[in-house]
Amino acid sequence: MFDKILKKFDYHKNGFEGLKMIHKIDRSIIPLCIMQSFLAALFPYIELYISAYMIDVIIAKNFVKIPFLITGLIISNLLIGLLIDLLNNTNKYKAKYVQRKMVMLIKKKALEIDFDIMEDTQVLQKISNAEYTMEHKGGYDAFIMYYRQLLEAIFKIITSVSLVILLCFIAPSSNSHIINVFASMPFSLAVLVVLTAFNMKFNKYVAIKSNNHSAELFKKKMIVERKFDYYTDHVFLNYSKGKDIRIFNMFEMIHNNYNKHMHEAKKFYDMFYYEKIKNKETCNLLSNSIYMYVAYIIVILKVLARSITIGELTKYIGAISIFNTAVISIIDVNQLIKLQTEFIKVFTEFINMDNKKQTGSLQIEKRKDNVYDIEFHDVSFKYSKTDDYTLKHVSCRLTVKNKIAVVGKNGAGKTTFIKLLCRLYDPTEGYITLNGIDIKQYDYDEYLSMFSVAFQDFNLFAFPVRENVATNRNVEDDKVWKCLSLSGIADRVKEMPRNIETNLYKYDEDGVEISGGEAQKIAISRALYKDAPFVILDEPTSALDPISEFEIYSKFNELVEDKTSIFISHRMSSCRFCDDIIVFDSGKIIQRGNHNTLIKDEKNVYASLYMAQAKYYKTETESYDFS
Repeated sequence: MFDKILKKFDYHKNGFEGLKMIHKIDRSIIPLCIMQSFLAALFPYIELYISAYMIDVIIAKNFVKIPFLITGLIISNLLIGLLIDLLNNTNKYKAKYVQRKMVMLIKKKALEIDFDIMEDTQVLQKISNAEYTMEHKGGYDAFIMYYRQLLEAIFKIITSVSLVILLCFIAPSSNSHIINVFASMPFSLAVLVVLTAFNMKFNKYVAIKSNNHSAELFKKKMIVERKFDYYTDHVFLNYSKGKDIRIFNMFEMIHNNYNKHMHEAKKFYDMFYYEKIKNKETCNLLSNSIYMYVAYIIVILKVLARSITIGELTKYIGAISIFNTAVISIIDVNQLIKLQTEFIKVFTEFINMDNKKQTGSLQIEKRKDNVYDIEFHDVSFKYSKTDDYTLKHVSCRLTVKNKIAVVGKNGAGKTTFIKLLCRLYDPTEGYITLNGIDIKQYDYDEYLSMFSVAFQDFNLFAFPVRENVATNRNVEDDKVWKCLSLSGIADRVKEMPRNIETNLYKYDEDGVEISGGEAQKIAISRALYKDAPFVILDEPTSALDPISEFEIYSKFNELVEDKTSIFISHRMSSCRFCDDIIVFDSGKIIQRGNHNTLIKDEKNVYASLYMAQAKYYKTETESYDFS
């Protein structure tokens, strides 16, 4: 029995975990909330006691005391009211601060967590849903306020119950036997207990039904509002879509789709708010009216039985009313906490999520000659929640200081090979070694420092150019300019309003928009600035015009001087300047050698890929000098 009761309130475990995290951020907010709850619970009783006493004084015609009682009531209400108001504003401010800090912790965790975890669509969906819910239903700030309200209701119940019990135990002294029976302790206590139990059960049922209904409705509401967000953020206010909208005259199509969604949304909102009002407010009003009606009868019987004075009637009626309100508040707030903890639980689990990736403690020897040997040993890999292997039994050694091309059809496994090399993923089977030692034995950050990568789907940020290139606070401006020059973007940066201090993109008034090719050159500059022993360029010229592409290729030896470079491209002509070419197909390495060797095998993949493009670049590639 007791275990079942505990199980019903099991969600508070997640709630307390959330409170622990809040306490770590701000150690004063929970004590201040307790203080506010205690004062807010006691505050109504000041007026109840003084008002009850004042009525008895007036009936007794002891008018001398009235001015003192009124003065005491005003001063006590003013002082305690101001203190409660101060605590309320302080706690609201602190709750908002906690919310901002928690969001920062979540974002920070997202940057630090294993890459493969952040690529898990289920993890991303959970976080996305929880973030959306936080925006629309309240986050950690609402969460701490719910617990404050719960505590206030508990304090109110403790104080009011003590008064109600005292009321029940006051013996009647009326001349009427019937009144004395109905005003007796057993009868009045039994009626109030039964009535309270019934009212609690009924209000709990209504609250649970309402919130279960609300939970389902909220999920539907989330879908409706996400569609509105899509139209606002990604259609109407997204200038990048403006060209397509105008060229293809999409106004009518967009307008019709938006109106269709508006019509569906109106039907949903009509139902949502109607159900919300109909289900809960009416039922609560009905049960509370019945409860207070019976409570009035009990207290009036006590007056008639001469157990209490007329003044005390107001005090006890007030106490019963506070008790009833507090009970309903506990039920309602508990349901809100139950819903909120589901969303908070997602963030708590995410923040407490451990990186699964094994990291060792070995440091990598820093070599001025950049001689490092990496080898794949029968490596196979499949993504989580899939049965198909993306890489199958890959064994190869990366030749030191060579220019290596990795080629193959789409889906052949090239990008996965690079992710394993950079240890964004770990092999499902097999292992990878650096200088003969399993890479898992090296410190993870130390190992990552070995690689400079310009991914095909690279990202730049709305930060200054220098920070996008250097990626740290210790920026060497001369080195930034050198890397920008090598990638062919220095002249464009010099034209920007504040040169390398200029923010990219129009997120502030000084920001500048750049083309895809210009962005790709800055990404290459970033890879060069890191100055790591291994340079990996994934489709480095996909967004460049032919002249810019030629400039990159012609300076490639200078770009990767004295380093091991790995080059991924679908433009087969670029493979001619590479010393070593690794050909992937269906997750396996099927060919390896230089261009002159591989092109002779006309029936294999490399030759077929090269010849399929040869007519487009034959003359052009012959003019390149990559020596």
